[in-house]
Amino acid sequence: MVAAHDESCNALCIPVGGQPTADERRGIDLAAWKRRVRIEARLSWYGLLDRHRLHHGFVRSNYLEAQTPPMSLQLRNIRLPLVDFALETDALFDQPITGIFGPSGAGKTSLLDLIAGLRRPVAGAVQLDDKVIFDAADRLNLPPRLRRIGYVPQDLALFPHLKVRANLLYGYRPALIENELFKLGHVAEVMEITPLLQRNVTTLSGGEQQRVAFARAILSAPRLLLLDEPMSSLDSRLKKRLIPFLLRIRDEFGIPLIYVTHDASELVALCDEVLMLERGRLIGRGSPADVLA
Repeated sequence: MVAAHDESCNALCIPVGGQPTADERRGIDLAAWKRRVRIEARLSWYGLLDRHRLHHGFVRSNYLEAQTPPMSLQLRNIRLPLVDFALETDALFDQPITGIFGPSGAGKTSLLDLIAGLRRPVAGAVQLDDKVIFDAADRLNLPPRLRRIGYVPQDLALFPHLKVRANLLYGYRPALIENELFKLGHVAEVMEITPLLQRNVTTLSGGEQQRVAFARAILSAPRLLLLDEPMSSLDSRLKKRLIPFLLRIRDEFGIPLIYVTHDASELVALCDEVLMLERGRLIGRGSPADVLA
């Protein structure tokens, strides 16, 4: 039996002892695959495999389908006045990673802000899965802290006077998070920041600060993660090094992403679907290849 890569949601299932084919290798982090095979083989030998899988959420035919149901974010008849135009949109977000692309000043950040609850539209409704989180007609506006939506802004919003560990623990309430995937130790390991926990944030490189910001957002166990040009200040070399960490957020934690960027190469490397925004309106939608053609 071999590993199966399901293109419908870009998730990976790796049975014990399976060997990926050449085609499947394209979608696999081989180091992580080999590490998991070693762990599962050892646990299988001691008869602990089923218990380990249940504890860590490994029992799945497809990670995103079994760990959490597919995310659905619906924007209906949204209207948000801005300085030079109004952001007006109807859109459904239901892909593992959706890119938002467009020129500066198109309303991309404002779109993320209204989803997160930082801006209030004058009309329309926002629904996350089966829960309405904003409805102008009913005067319903769920505060950001109750929306279960993570947000990594352009400036990362790290506290410069706190060490990395204190930044990660800001607002973190482990007693409310039962899934071991979202515990501090595991998140720090996946984001490869464990050696940085006692460092001051101001001593970190740009790429290290990015990973700390990602980890802090993950620790809230969000249903959806918004990223506003998180790599805009990095050079192409660092961007290539960070892209696998964004894919880990999707694959390891099952968190869908809405990703704003100006860089077409990031869309191609990360996104399942791209929405093109211009002066507050969606003017295109499709695969990265189709939208950027």
